[in-house]
Amino acid sequence: MSTVFDLTKNKKQTEFWNECWSTVAGNSDKRLMFYGGGIRGGKTSVCLTVLYFLARKFPKSRWHIVRDSFPVLQQTTIPSFEKFYPESSPYISRYYRSSSNFHVLFNNGSRIFFVSENIKQDPELNWLLGVETNGFFLEQVEGLNEKVWAKALERTGSWYIDPMPPAFILATMNPTQTWSKDLVFIPWKESRLDPDFHYTPALPGDSPFITKDQWNAWAKMDSVSFAQFVEGDWEAFASVKRFAYAFTESKHVAPVIEVNNKEPTYLSFDFNHSPVTCIAFQHYDNKIRALREFSSTVGLASLCAEVRENTRGVLFVTGDRSGWNQSELLEGNRTAYDIISTELDLTKYQNEAPLINPNLFKSRQLVNSMFENYPSVLVSRAGCPQTIKDLKFVEADEKHKIVKDRNRPEGKADFLDCVRYYFNTYFEEFIRL
Repeated sequence: MSTVFDLTKNKKQTEFWNECWSTVAGNSDKRLMFYGGGIRGGKTSVCLTVLYFLARKFPKSRWHIVRDSFPVLQQTTIPSFEKFYPESSPYISRYYRSSSNFHVLFNNGSRIFFVSENIKQDPELNWLLGVETNGFFLEQVEGLNEKVWAKALERTGSWYIDPMPPAFILATMNPTQTWSKDLVFIPWKESRLDPDFHYTPALPGDSPFITKDQWNAWAKMDSVSFAQFVEGDWEAFASVKRFAYAFTESKHVAPVIEVNNKEPTYLSFDFNHSPVTCIAFQHYDNKIRALREFSSTVGLASLCAEVRENTRGVLFVTGDRSGWNQSELLEGNRTAYDIISTELDLTKYQNEAPLINPNLFKSRQLVNSMFENYPSVLVSRAGCPQTIKDLKFVEADEKHKIVKDRNRPEGKADFLDCVRYYFNTYFEEFIRL
């Protein structure tokens, strides 16, 4: 059986639902429906519910749900839809689970497709040229390229059936400095939103289902992220350029940090083309210590030799997931982690590198939340001088991507990813959004 939503428990969901169905009833011209403003405000659930009932009401209709990548769909939107409307639901015929054609078929012939933006492999979004659809749900629209919005406007309403549903574009959004702010939030704030648009601002406080544990977890977020994603402050990141904006020398730098020989050392690697880099960390008793950075422009074996000479005791390894890739550039067509394990005499149990790199948005929040709210994080000035420069100066763009400038010593960003990978491997649970 499918989940039954009581939309009366969340007034913002009720407002959004009523606006959509007013259009279906022919009482409104609004077609471009935006919902957002903060995390956990009930955005996804109400949009999926609207889409589900549109598919039921209009036989043989076609709807497309879009996110920035298919792995993100698999981790977020698809499980949500399956939870609310499983394959056993009385109106659903079956799920087709191919990653190239993932969709839900309804008994009345309607289909809901789950697709990725795919902008990296298809910069012109040619896959959208032939899409025939009645409407889109653009999930977390701020993370999509603006070209997706233009194509959605172009293709919405292109699947002809009788009766014909309204040509809807539903979209969820969080506060950012991307194109969606200028398209929707600023005009709404200034009371000049176009008549075919609707925007429902929503915050966690609007939902009665947020638990005390969730509020306690959010309290660990850095203050900028909390203002943006919990309080719905669209200006929170407006002037924040540094990737690690919560890092301060006065709080997080020590002249020298001694190694604790009773504790393991954690090595975090980044496989830049040149140099290859690594930072040695220790963590214990609510303390994190960045001990020493290593780099080599002549290869990974050389870097490992330097690490071997300067580390003692039990070692564990993490880092960039690309280190799992076999490469003809590496001796014997091995992976980078094969070389590290051989050079440092490690067992497979000492390699804790992930198979997927952390999402930049979540990674930036985690890095800053750790520096602002973890009990003690220190970086050795003597051992990690370039790491400190990265933390002080390296900037991020509006999508939280690290901006590298190899022409400036302060902008090379050779070690910042090592910090990200370390925090992601060992402290991912510190904040959960």
